[in-house]
Amino acid sequence: MAISPERIYSIGRELAAFAPRIPGTESMDAAASYIKDFMGRLRMEVLAEQIHFMGVFHRDWDFSISGAGEIASYPQNNSAPGDVEAEIVFAGRGMPGDYRGRDVRGKIVLADWGSMLGNEIPCGLGKRYPLLAAYDRAVERGAAAMVGYFSDSPGNALKLLEPGIRPGGGSNVPGSSEHPEDGRLLLPVLGIGREDGLALVRRLSLATARGRVRIDAVRKASRTDTIVGILPGRGSRAIAVGSHYCSAFEGAVCDTCGVAGALALAEHFAAVPRDERPKDLYFIFSGSHVWINCNIASRLFIKSNPEVVKKLTAMLWMDHITAPARRTGWRRIFRPGTVLLSMNPVMCLFAARSLLKNRKLPRLLPFSRLWTLCEMGPFDCHGVPCAGLQVSDPVMLTTEDTWDRIDAGELAADAGFYLDMIRLLQKAPAWLTGLFELPGRSLFGCGTLFTDTEMPRCTDYSPEPAQPLYRGGEMGPVRVVAPRKG
Repeated sequence: MAISPERIYSIGRELAAFAPRIPGTESMDAAASYIKDFMGRLRMEVLAEQIHFMGVFHRDWDFSISGAGEIASYPQNNSAPGDVEAEIVFAGRGMPGDYRGRDVRGKIVLADWGSMLGNEIPCGLGKRYPLLAAYDRAVERGAAAMVGYFSDSPGNALKLLEPGIRPGGGSNVPGSSEHPEDGRLLLPVLGIGREDGLALVRRLSLATARGRVRIDAVRKASRTDTIVGILPGRGSRAIAVGSHYCSAFEGAVCDTCGVAGALALAEHFAAVPRDERPKDLYFIFSGSHVWINCNIASRLFIKSNPEVVKKLTAMLWMDHITAPARRTGWRRIFRPGTVLLSMNPVMCLFAARSLLKNRKLPRLLPFSRLWTLCEMGPFDCHGVPCAGLQVSDPVMLTTEDTWDRIDAGELAADAGFYLDMIRLLQKAPAWLTGLFELPGRSLFGCGTLFTDTEMPRCTDYSPEPAQPLYRGGEMGPVRVVAPRKG
């Protein structure tokens, strides 16, 4: 029996109502309750593991230009609070050479932050995240605030892109824009749309302009949950299936589709008699992606559940498994960016079969263990065979990543890939999938960047209100105003 497109789509629609899902907020807690209740209705055993972290919660913000009014904006993750009214100076990509001949002391720096890929690759290589490096250079030159845009954002969409922050504060490679003792960011930073950014660059080429960056935020210890649902089988081995349930903005691609897919799989296998499930199934929902770091949930799970990890024969990761439908018919199998990440030959063989069965082109890109992603990383390094279907799409992490863009049939086919993988793994002996696996640290990728599980303690938890997706102005570009003659 296949996954019902109507059913999986309805799960995603219900989950999308809790947005944006930021750890430590009311909307995140509501999503956690939804996931727990969903699995509870299936009579699954449901557990919660708390993740404590030092977070920055933005309560109010705006960016305005003198003579042009407000521009839609959104604070970048962990941005510092502040209220700065000053001249705006364009600093290109924010590289050292871009500051030559420019005095930005006490001013607002406008920068092009590049693309998601341009940020993720250096980060995966263990270098300072380029976005944070841009903050560093602004701080070092005395800037009072920063406004930026991403060159790969569609239209004038707002985009939230930042590396994971250690639970206690600070990124994996410290820099001068972070406080040396507690890791908090020192610079107020707002993101704007690409079209707004380019229009503002043109305006600054004609005349000077002043602006105001205002961010009201509080930094405090908070917490979120990793939610684990267990479907026992008849044997002594197990399979883990996971996805992040936090999201930027509405987060259909990153990540509502993965959560909806995992919940649909849980519902499917809960209807199968236990005697027909050879292995236990663990469904792991992590709440710690962009706002904390992308693998703390797996590290804590492995640390606190060593006996479960010993019996795992595979881990299947379901982050951004589908994307907005832009193709129809047979052409959908050629969707760019759809790859499977694994280096285990048996997993790749199973994946090729599952992809073909679900009418997907078997584009195997065996990065895992060389370049490992997110929550797969700790399991990879622990010697658990892993695989994940990944789709990269321009709307990811933007205000355009909405549920109405998702095609139910295509999402069901992507979830069907995991359905068939689980069926194959249920039958496969543990020695077969583990034949080529050895524990050891993967070389590159975000799944390897954070290795500790130390956390601050949140002793008085109070969730923050869920904030709107964006504020200020209209989602259209600012007007380019020429200087007056004379």
